[in-house]
This record gives sequence, structure tokens and C-alpha cells, in this order.
Amino acid sequence: MAATSSSPYKQQSPVCRLLNGQRLTCVDIDHKTGKTVLGFDLGAELSIRRWEANGNDLWSLAKPNGYFLEVHGDGTYSHQPGSGIDKRPAVHNRPLHKPIQIGR
Repeated sequence: MAATSSSPYKQQSPVCRLLNGQRLTCVDIDHKTGKTVLGFDLGAELSIRRWEANGNDLWSLAKPNGYFLEVHGDGTYSHQPGSGIDKRPAVHNRPLHKPIQIGR
């Protein structure tokens, strides 16, 4: 089963429901484009890619400690606190220097 952002809602909805309850087990991030593949414990994969090479967010992750990790379409990332968390410095638009693979 597959769907894209341009697929009709009736096609996207059942695909998204397949991810419900699955545990994220691996993350692969291409350091040049930010393209990301998320792998899940029951075999599902979610591929996130850019439409154009710019600094817009491809995806973001809210972490339990209140920080947000954002990966951008130009191969950079940001890691910053949500509003009102603490005074630790934020990291803005740092380049991804190599592919990131977690869990494979």
C-alpha cells in the first residue's frame, strides 16, 4: 500500500492508519538533500523528500525534553528548545556532514 502527498485523502488515510501503534526503529537521512526514510517495527517505511532545494523544513520531531529537531530540504538541520523550555543555546541551520543512519 502506498500514498503520496498528492494522493486523495481516501488513499492516504488507510496508509497512515498502518503506522498507528508501530514503533520507530530506524532513521536514514541523506546529508545532501535531507531525504529521510523512517522504518517501523512491523515493516512499514515512510519516505520524506523535498520538492525543491530550499531551507524549508522537511520534517520536525518534538522530543520529550522539549526540544525540536528539524531537518531541512537544503541538507541542514536545527535543534532548538520549544518556547519557554530553558536557556540552552539553539542550533540553527547546521549542515549535515554525512549520512545519518540509526537502527539499521
